[in-house]
Amino acid sequence: MNVWNNDATNMINGTDGTLWNPYVDKLKPLYLFAPEVCRSVSFVYQKPSNVCGVSTYRYQVNPQESQMPNFYPRNAGYGFKNCLNGNLTDTVNINKCCLGKGVFSLLYCKDAEFVLTGSHMYGSEQFINDIKGINKPSSLVASTWIEIDPITGRPLCGNNNVQKNFYIRKTKILENVYD
Repeated sequence: MNVWNNDATNMINGTDGTLWNPYVDKLKPLYLFAPEVCRSVSFVYQKPSNVCGVSTYRYQVNPQESQMPNFYPRNAGYGFKNCLNGNLTDTVNINKCCLGKGVFSLLYCKDAEFVLTGSHMYGSEQFINDIKGINKPSSLVASTWIEIDPITGRPLCGNNNVQKNFYIRKTKILENVYD
Protein backbone atom coordinates (compact mmCIF):
# COMPACT_ATOMS: atom_id res chain seq x y z
CA MET A 1 0.00 0.00 0.00
CA ASN A 2 1.32 3.47 -0.82
CA VAL A 3 -1.06 5.88 0.86
CA TRP A 4 0.61 7.27 3.97
CA ASN A 5 3.88 9.01 4.82
CA ASN A 6 6.06 6.07 5.90
CA ASP A 7 6.53 2.34 5.50
CA ALA A 8 5.18 1.50 8.97
CA THR A 9 1.82 3.18 8.36
CA ASN A 10 1.59 1.70 4.85
CA MET A 11 1.92 -1.87 6.19
CA ILE A 12 -1.08 -4.18 6.22
CA ASN A 13 -1.26 -5.88 9.64
CA GLY A 14 -3.90 -8.26 10.92
CA THR A 15 -6.92 -9.99 9.48
CA ASP A 16 -10.02 -8.75 7.71
CA GLY A 17 -11.91 -9.17 10.99
CA THR A 18 -13.66 -12.45 10.18
CA LEU A 19 -11.24 -14.66 12.12
CA TRP A 20 -8.25 -14.47 14.45
CA ASN A 21 -6.03 -17.25 15.77
CA PRO A 22 -7.71 -19.71 18.14
CA TYR A 23 -6.98 -19.51 21.87
CA VAL A 24 -6.89 -15.74 21.95
CA ASP A 25 -4.45 -14.29 24.49
CA LYS A 26 -6.19 -11.30 26.05
CA LEU A 27 -2.82 -9.76 26.93
CA LYS A 28 -1.99 -9.34 23.22
CA PRO A 29 -3.71 -6.87 20.90
CA LEU A 30 -5.68 -8.03 17.87
CA TYR A 31 -4.96 -6.36 14.54
CA LEU A 32 -7.52 -5.70 11.85
CA PHE A 33 -6.88 -4.18 8.45
CA ALA A 34 -9.72 -1.77 7.65
CA PRO A 35 -9.72 -1.05 3.90
CA GLU A 36 -12.31 1.72 4.33
CA VAL A 37 -9.66 3.77 6.17
CA CYS A 38 -6.58 2.23 4.47
CA ARG A 39 -4.95 1.32 7.75
CA SER A 40 -4.42 -1.40 10.27
CA VAL A 41 -6.12 -0.84 13.61
CA SER A 42 -5.23 -2.54 16.88
CA PHE A 43 -7.84 -3.68 19.37
CA VAL A 44 -7.09 -4.25 23.06
CA TYR A 45 -8.86 -6.42 25.60
CA GLN A 46 -11.50 -4.49 27.51
CA LYS A 47 -13.42 -7.01 29.63
CA PRO A 48 -14.93 -10.49 29.78
CA SER A 49 -18.39 -10.63 28.26
CA ASN A 50 -21.10 -13.00 27.09
CA VAL A 51 -23.01 -13.39 23.82
CA CYS A 52 -26.04 -15.73 23.86
CA GLY A 53 -24.49 -17.83 26.62
CA VAL A 54 -21.03 -17.99 25.03
CA SER A 55 -18.20 -16.50 27.10
CA THR A 56 -16.36 -13.88 25.06
CA TYR A 57 -13.62 -11.30 25.31
CA ARG A 58 -14.64 -7.77 24.46
CA TYR A 59 -11.98 -5.87 22.56
CA GLN A 60 -12.09 -2.15 21.89
CA VAL A 61 -10.09 -0.01 19.50
CA ASN A 62 -6.77 0.72 21.15
CA PRO A 63 -7.17 4.28 22.52
CA GLN A 64 -3.63 5.08 21.34
CA GLU A 65 -4.77 4.68 17.71
CA SER A 66 -6.50 8.06 17.99
CA GLN A 67 -3.69 9.94 19.74
CA MET A 68 -1.61 12.69 18.17
CA PRO A 69 1.93 11.64 17.11
CA ASN A 70 3.59 13.40 20.04
CA PHE A 71 1.72 10.97 22.34
CA TYR A 72 1.83 7.92 20.03
CA PRO A 73 4.71 8.22 17.52
CA ARG A 74 3.34 5.36 15.36
CA ASN A 75 0.67 7.81 14.14
CA ALA A 76 3.23 10.22 12.65
CA GLY A 77 2.72 8.70 9.21
CA TYR A 78 -0.97 9.60 9.09
CA GLY A 79 -0.52 13.39 8.96
CA PHE A 80 -0.73 15.64 5.91
CA LYS A 81 1.68 14.65 3.13
CA ASN A 82 5.27 15.86 3.54
CA CYS A 83 4.36 17.98 6.55
CA LEU A 84 5.85 16.58 9.77
CA ASN A 85 9.54 17.39 10.05
CA GLY A 86 10.34 14.39 12.25
CA ASN A 87 10.40 16.45 15.44
CA LEU A 88 7.54 15.01 17.49
CA THR A 89 8.05 17.52 20.29
CA ASP A 90 7.13 20.48 18.06
CA THR A 91 3.43 20.72 18.99
CA VAL A 92 2.84 23.74 16.74
CA ASN A 93 3.96 21.74 13.70
CA ILE A 94 2.07 18.62 14.85
CA ASN A 95 -1.14 20.63 15.21
CA LYS A 96 -0.60 22.06 11.72
CA CYS A 97 0.14 18.66 10.14
CA CYS A 98 -2.42 16.46 11.89
CA LEU A 99 -6.19 16.79 12.10
CA GLY A 100 -6.57 16.23 15.83
CA LYS A 101 -7.07 13.53 18.41
CA GLY A 102 -9.64 10.97 17.31
CA VAL A 103 -9.82 12.11 13.68
CA PHE A 104 -8.96 9.61 10.94
CA SER A 105 -8.19 11.14 7.58
CA LEU A 106 -9.61 9.81 4.32
CA LEU A 107 -8.00 12.62 2.33
CA TYR A 108 -5.31 10.37 0.82
CA CYS A 109 -6.89 6.98 1.38
CA LYS A 110 -10.00 7.60 -0.69
CA ASP A 111 -8.92 10.84 -2.37
CA ALA A 112 -11.96 12.39 -0.72
CA GLU A 113 -12.54 15.43 1.46
CA PHE A 114 -13.78 13.34 4.40
CA VAL A 115 -12.51 12.48 7.84
CA LEU A 116 -13.85 9.89 10.27
CA THR A 117 -14.50 10.31 13.97
CA GLY A 118 -16.40 8.25 16.47
CA SER A 119 -20.12 8.91 16.35
CA HIS A 120 -21.05 12.20 18.02
CA MET A 121 -17.29 13.01 17.94
CA TYR A 122 -16.55 10.22 20.43
CA GLY A 123 -12.79 10.14 20.99
CA SER A 124 -12.34 13.64 19.57
CA GLU A 125 -14.19 15.60 22.22
CA GLN A 126 -11.98 18.67 21.71
CA PHE A 127 -14.22 19.54 18.74
CA ILE A 128 -17.50 19.36 20.67
CA ASN A 129 -17.15 22.91 22.00
CA ASP A 130 -17.04 24.16 18.39
CA ILE A 131 -20.33 22.50 17.44
CA LYS A 132 -23.61 23.96 18.66
CA GLY A 133 -26.23 21.49 19.87
CA ILE A 134 -24.06 18.40 20.34
CA ASN A 135 -23.79 16.63 23.68
CA LYS A 136 -20.80 14.74 25.02
CA PRO A 137 -21.00 11.20 23.63
CA SER A 138 -21.41 8.10 25.76
CA SER A 139 -18.92 5.26 25.37
CA LEU A 140 -21.80 2.79 25.74
CA VAL A 141 -23.40 4.09 22.56
CA ALA A 142 -20.53 5.53 20.53
CA SER A 143 -17.57 3.19 20.96
CA THR A 144 -16.31 0.54 18.54
CA TRP A 145 -15.81 -2.97 19.91
CA ILE A 146 -15.72 -6.65 18.96
CA GLU A 147 -16.83 -9.69 20.98
CA ILE A 148 -14.41 -12.59 20.32
CA ASP A 149 -14.86 -16.25 21.20
CA PRO A 150 -11.47 -16.81 22.88
CA ILE A 151 -11.36 -20.51 21.96
CA THR A 152 -12.05 -20.27 18.22
CA GLY A 153 -10.91 -16.69 17.54
CA ARG A 154 -14.23 -15.95 15.82
CA PRO A 155 -15.98 -12.62 16.30
CA LEU A 156 -19.55 -13.17 17.50
CA CYS A 157 -20.74 -9.58 17.33
CA GLY A 158 -19.44 -6.07 17.29
CA ASN A 159 -20.27 -2.40 17.18
CA ASN A 160 -18.61 -0.09 14.66
CA ASN A 161 -19.75 3.44 15.31
CA VAL A 162 -18.09 5.99 13.08
CA GLN A 163 -19.17 9.32 11.74
CA LYS A 164 -18.11 10.67 8.37
CA ASN A 165 -17.38 14.40 8.42
CA PHE A 166 -16.66 16.79 5.59
CA TYR A 167 -13.18 18.28 5.70
CA ILE A 168 -13.64 21.94 4.82
CA ARG A 169 -10.51 23.84 3.92
CA LYS A 170 -10.22 27.53 4.72
CA THR A 171 -11.36 29.60 1.77
CA LYS A 172 -12.17 33.25 1.16
CA ILE A 173 -15.83 32.58 0.32
CA LEU A 174 -16.56 30.94 3.71
CA GLU A 175 -16.26 33.35 6.62
CA ASN A 176 -16.67 30.89 9.51
CA VAL A 177 -13.97 28.37 8.56
CA TYR A 178 -10.94 28.68 10.81
CA ASP A 179 -7.43 27.23 10.56
